[in-house]
Amino acid sequence: MKNKLIKVSKKTINQINRGKLCVFELSDNFQIKRIFNIHGYKNEIRGNHAHKKTIQIFICIKGEIEIYLESVNLKKIVLLNEKSKPLIVYPYTWVTICFKKDGILSVLANMKYLKSDYINNKDQLKNFK
Repeated sequence: MKNKLIKVSKKTINQINRGKLCVFELSDNFQIKRIFNIHGYKNEIRGNHAHKKTIQIFICIKGEIEIYLESVNLKKIVLLNEKSKPLIVYPYTWVTICFKKDGILSVLANMKYLKSDYINNKDQLKNFK
């Protein structure tokens, strides 16, 4: 599966005496089919799986969250917080989510939940590559 380039822009507008407005705009080639929030406590680990087809966009709503990413050409740790840009996670990328503080991670996905889309064993992920 060839990944399409997805762009996400983030803009914060300061409104004097009214707070801030934070706007995310996605490129037209990303259609949201599912949105969910993960509420995590400090040191909680979530994820530990990859997807075959689903593309996800991670947005940290609250707290500080380390995202460990691993694929054929990638081994990377990304730290997300409320000021971070969204993180795009493409298929066949193993994701481990570690909450460094109590927090909320919002996830936008281009596919509805489908159990068969999940790869729950890291060794199996190597077979798909």
